[in-house]
Amino acid sequence: MEALGNKGYTYLFAGQNDRAQQIYQFFPSLVTAIFMSPIGAYSCFHSAACIKSTEHPDGFPAWKLFSLSTAASAKHPLGPAWTLLLEDHPLPHIRARGLATYLGYSIEPACHGYRFMPHDLRLRRAFIDARQLSNNLVAEEPSDRAWALTTYDAAARASDIQFAAAFNISVVGAKDAKDVAPQLPASFVALHPLSQDEIIKEISRSLVLVGTGITATYGSFALLG
Repeated sequence: MEALGNKGYTYLFAGQNDRAQQIYQFFPSLVTAIFMSPIGAYSCFHSAACIKSTEHPDGFPAWKLFSLSTAASAKHPLGPAWTLLLEDHPLPHIRARGLATYLGYSIEPACHGYRFMPHDLRLRRAFIDARQLSNNLVAEEPSDRAWALTTYDAAARASDIQFAAAFNISVVGAKDAKDVAPQLPASFVALHPLSQDEIIKEISRSLVLVGTGITATYGSFALLG
């Protein structure tokens, strides 16, 4: 977001497509691009109340709508030219045609406020990127979990490492996550709900950050030239 501002763009954010369309109608000629998740873009193209048409003149012009994603599998109904990637994936279905746009990441000024922690001073710990207990970690259906719960304990025994996560619920009675319902692996330690600043510091003290699944963003960005 800071990079967009540095390039002279004004950006707006809307949590839902219908709200984005309301904002868009205030100054449609000034909006140069609309960014959505790939899921959001496909949903918009298949909705009679999203893309501009004869029947829906207040919708988004199809050519202004882009898919923004980190995933190599990201697609757009109009093809890879409308796919914006935050990572430079070398997979054939994208790179062979050479049309997808690689954006990359920027180091936000806020990140410069944190000191780099030398690896030899870090805890033998893997920080789990999961704020919700149910998000791909201990989902009710085993098939919805990133890995079987036994995998964490096996990895901990093999590597002599501990797992930690800052869930957005308070841990009552003990710091150990195995006392929390639903049952978590014994190798887990659940930290109390932390602020963003505290989470970044905990990550800096860990050896590795582990993701537990894919998070889809359904909101929309609009860029004003």
